[in-house]
Amino acid sequence: MLQRWTRVAVLAGVLALFASMAVLSQAQEGSTPRVWSIVSTPTDGPLVSFTLTFSEPVSGVDAGDFRVLGSETAHIQDVQPTDNADVYTVTVSHDNSAADIVVMLVDDDSIRSTSDAPLGGVGAQNGNFSSIVTKMSGASTLAQRPLMAPSTSPRTPSRVFGSASSLKLTSTGIPVVAYNDETNADLKLAVCDTLLCTHPTITTIATTNALAYSLSMSMTANDTPVIAYSEYGSGGSVSNVKLAVCNNTACTNPTISIVESTTDGVGYISMALNSADAPVVSYFDYFTGRLKLAVCNTTACTSKTVMVLDDSAEVGYYSSIALTSADIPIVSYYDFPNGNLKLAVCADITCSTKTLSTLASAGSVGRYTSLVITATNIPVIAFFDDDANDLKLAVCDTTACADPDISTIDSTGEVGVLTSMVLNSAGAPVISYLDLTNEALKIAVCNNIACTSPVFSTLEKYVGLLPGSLALTSENRPIVSYSDYTSGYFKYTLGPVIIDLGQPNSFVKTAPGTPTITSTSVVLGWNAAVGATSYEYCIALSVAACTIWNSTGTATIHTVTDLVHGATYYWQVRARNDVGTTLANSSALWQFTVALPPTSFAKTAPANNAINQKTSLVLSWAASTRATSYEYCVALTTATCTNWKSTGSARTATVSGLLKGKSYYWQVRAVNSGGSTPSASTFWKFTTAK
Repeated sequence: MLQRWTRVAVLAGVLALFASMAVLSQAQEGSTPRVWSIVSTPTDGPLVSFTLTFSEPVSGVDAGDFRVLGSETAHIQDVQPTDNADVYTVTVSHDNSAADIVVMLVDDDSIRSTSDAPLGGVGAQNGNFSSIVTKMSGASTLAQRPLMAPSTSPRTPSRVFGSASSLKLTSTGIPVVAYNDETNADLKLAVCDTLLCTHPTITTIATTNALAYSLSMSMTANDTPVIAYSEYGSGGSVSNVKLAVCNNTACTNPTISIVESTTDGVGYISMALNSADAPVVSYFDYFTGRLKLAVCNTTACTSKTVMVLDDSAEVGYYSSIALTSADIPIVSYYDFPNGNLKLAVCADITCSTKTLSTLASAGSVGRYTSLVITATNIPVIAFFDDDANDLKLAVCDTTACADPDISTIDSTGEVGVLTSMVLNSAGAPVISYLDLTNEALKIAVCNNIACTSPVFSTLEKYVGLLPGSLALTSENRPIVSYSDYTSGYFKYTLGPVIIDLGQPNSFVKTAPGTPTITSTSVVLGWNAAVGATSYEYCIALSVAACTIWNSTGTATIHTVTDLVHGATYYWQVRARNDVGTTLANSSALWQFTVALPPTSFAKTAPANNAINQKTSLVLSWAASTRATSYEYCVALTTATCTNWKSTGSARTATVSGLLKGKSYYWQVRAVNSGGSTPSASTFWKFTTAK
């Protein structure tokens, strides 16, 4: 078991990761403009204004760039620039009804920066952005409604780390959020008034002695919250896994009980309710350094079975629990000493026996796990790959997950920490996560269970995000609660509306699948896009230069010739129809480097079949174009000439210790990153003197 100071150092390292994120300036956005926000000022009259803010000054903004969703009578009345070239006012006319509307900017590349870069980069739809739902009457609405005011005292790392939350929807679609109020270390519950959550009802569930940094909430069949959370005593000498069972949705009079008491701390709590609304809780016990599971017999947990789920030391961080249709627990978690993603699959409801398996073990993978189970009891796990800095997805083949299919969902920058995942009505994953590179809260909406063509949306930029929680409305619109330590607010936000204007569906590139090409020609390939009538590709020596598009007609492959050795090429393909275009791989360019093998060359000495050679001699050969090094071998037979020795860039090698009166065979090959080329002639032979 790691010592306490070691675990503190681990937590401090996590905090340092967040603290190191610097706010980017507009200048750092580069030449690709994006939408920062669309915020409304609702009124009771027939007009409502939206303030549209871009990341940099743009032009070409007009009424044709917008759609109004949610009301058949609402329409764009006017679009006007303000004194700031990056801010516009969009006015919507409506019928003064109580309908909810959304204003969406639909990117068709007509909006341009001062350097003529299109919104979101080259390609339609990649700069789309929508406002949140806005009531046509009532109080003013914020883009993100603070559920907790910022602290007036200095914000310490330990307090920031404690800002956990858990979000669920009632059977009528009302959001309920459990969260830690770090200003006084209280566990609180926010029950929203509407989906917009303009006036949440806040209830204090428990006043803790110290920071309750880990919690998980579920809703019973009658819409009452049940919350599992950590609690620390004075100086951390006593710590509890506690359970708050609410008496109603607002939780006005909760029943608090202790699931387990320990010392040295508990964390990474995850809870699910079985079909009888009895809690099943996974958590990490810092005192024993073990992953544990508590299975309650009733909602109030009047009795329970507590067991060690994985007996390996310091294994069980970032646990996430889900139950099969038969109420059998499955837990994903992180193996800290080995850097692996693991899965525990119980054999029955009480987990009397279980199967532990490692799903991913290449480098350091498996932090920030989020587990869901499909309708056919297949586990699906979103997680962070520390080595690649990517958001990844493991889709199991069976409930036992003997052979998971692991894929990369987002690899643009350092992405994938603080994941939260749910399945939409089609059974496809929707994942919220933090983009550390851009300090952005992002959503990935998958097209199928394998998430072969995800659609990405940015909910908020420049946030110091801490663990959040994701839920979906009945219309599959994402809702996220999260703590933003940059502003000091605990926030709630609605995700964007995704509309289909008829452009081709998402699709992906397929070839070349290697980063290095050893030929002056290459075959570019991609999957067919539903709805496409033709395809175009661009290829260039830089990302910025990939602007000349060449048609391939309906072909999904194209051969590019006359490539240059040592050059790195960037390429993209887009699908077209009469409505618009769709870029492959969610607009991410692919790249490859051309590395041609060395040219043919000749050996020079000793000559082939030379006799009476000394037992110490010098091998030599001619130069090979493009070679970065050379390797040679010497042996008594050609079959055994397998011990290749490098000479670096030298074209000679001294061989000593040879036997007298023996025939030796030798060969040399030229090497570079594109491969190796043996000497043009076959093995040469020489014989030493007797």
